[in-house]
Amino acid sequence: MVQRGIISVETEMTIELESRTLHANEDFAMNEKVMGFWKLEKKWYNATVLEKTKSGYKVVFADDNLVRVLGLQNLRQKTSR
Repeated sequence: MVQRGIISVETEMTIELESRTLHANEDFAMNEKVMGFWKLEKKWYNATVLEKTKSGYKVVFADDNLVRVLGLQNLRQKTSR
């Protein structure tokens, strides 16, 4: 049981690192569908890029139309499932 938890955490960390590496030198396009990390809930949510700013990207979250500026570490490409 403990090892499964560790593997799960390691897998999640690997995915996060791959996501950060993928976008380290890339830009998101205006109107691109992305996933934005909401720190308070520690969850990823659907969002759309509105514009690039000096500190990151202004996005609008799909669920509630809330607009926020997120740093690159809190954005990732939307995965199709």
